[in-house]
Order: sequence, then C-alpha cells, then structure tokens
Amino acid sequence: MGSMFAAMAQKAVANSQVRESRERISTEEIVSHYPDGVTIIEFDMLSKRNGAELTTFPTFAFAEDETKYFNGGTSLKKIVDEWLQHFEGDIDACNAALKAAGGCKIRLLPSIRTGNGNNFSTEEIVSHYPDRSENGHPRGDAHFWLGEIK
Repeated sequence: MGSMFAAMAQKAVANSQVRESRERISTEEIVSHYPDGVTIIEFDMLSKRNGAELTTFPTFAFAEDETKYFNGGTSLKKIVDEWLQHFEGDIDACNAALKAAGGCKIRLLPSIRTGNGNNFSTEEIVSHYPDRSENGHPRGDAHFWLGEIK
C-alpha cells in the first residue's frame, strides 16, 4: 500500500509524462557515461518561474536508459522549437514521429561556466542523414529527420 502512495506522489510532482517514473541525470553524467551520445526518444516542454521571469525548457527521455531523463537548455530548446514548428506545436504528434523515426541521436559536450555563473552546454547531432529505403524515404537509423514531413 505504501508504494502505491509513493507512486501517486511521484506522479503528482513529476509535472511531465517524460519525467514520470524516471530519475534525473545531469549533463555531466551523460557526457561521462555516454560519450558516443544518446538517442532522444521523447520530450516535453516545461516552465519554471524565477521571480517575474518565466523560462521554458525541454526535458528528454533517451533510449540508452529509459529509467532516466535530462533537461535541456537554450541550444536544445532551439532544436525542439524547430521540431515543433513542423508539427504546428503539437508535442504528441511530434513525439509519435520522433519515436517512429527511431529517435534523434545527439552527443552532449562538456559544460562551460559563463561569465554570469550559468552552465552552458552544446551538442552535436550524431546522425546527419538517415539511411534511405528503396523508395527514397528516410529510415529510422536513430535520427529524427523532418525533411519530407510537411
């Protein structure tokens, strides 16, 4: 019975399906444990308030360890914004296409500390062009490819 209450409490504070039943992993841990990159398979957008300022950021699940999630910053938000633009802001449709494509593999690079004390991380897109099937359409190959999605 106690574990039922713990599960309900975790769901209540997760504030995202991506975070639910997953533990947070830091950028530094991803860089260390996954030097070849991780394959993003699902994301969500979250907001947090810092005084009067509201910040929106992405949170991600990845194929290499589906028990973990990580948060993205400015650079990863730009990628997600681009994806969502192709899906007219529909996160569910975008996630369905992302999963169907086999995900998007990225390699996170070590964070640097900016002059104002924030950490800044960059990433590389590991798979630039997916394999093509005989009809010329992209195959999954761990890369979310939007070129032919309208």
